[in-house]
Amino acid sequence: MRDEEKVFDFLIGLDDTFSTVRSQILSVDPLPNLGRAYAITTQEEKQRSVAVNRISTIEATALLTR
Repeated sequence: MRDEEKVFDFLIGLDDTFSTVRSQILSVDPLPNLGRAYAITTQEEKQRSVAVNRISTIEATALLTR
């Protein structure tokens, strides 16, 4: 029960940009432990970072070709 409380506290602390990840974690049965919830969240954060960097690279390339 204490472990679930830690997971809930972690999820509540996330900002709204992680609402989808929060919902995904809460839908898992049984609820993952805190370490797993953190790993899922950081994986999502890394994927977003890669996507943003890729878009920036594409935009820079487009500007160079003009």
